[in-house]
Amino acid sequence: MISNVPLAIEESSKSIKEQQERMQLMVSYIHQNYTDPITLQAIAAAAHLSVSECNRSFKRTINMTAYDYLIHYRISRATSSYISV
Repeated sequence: MISNVPLAIEESSKSIKEQQERMQLMVSYIHQNYTDPITLQAIAAAAHLSVSECNRSFKRTINMTAYDYLIHYRISRATSSYISV
């Protein structure tokens, strides 16, 4: 049983890294395309995920859906542009 502990930690670390990579792909897609119409399918496709898994990943990582993140990002970009004008 003890010999399985390092393997479990290794698997967990691999899973966390994979989750971070997926989130990075999806967030990058949003940041690059936020001025265009974006669908949840397009966000999910950026990380080769289903829409359901995309939303689960966002919820698990930043406690909001992908669409909520998109809206918040658009608002933050709009307000920062407005302030700097």
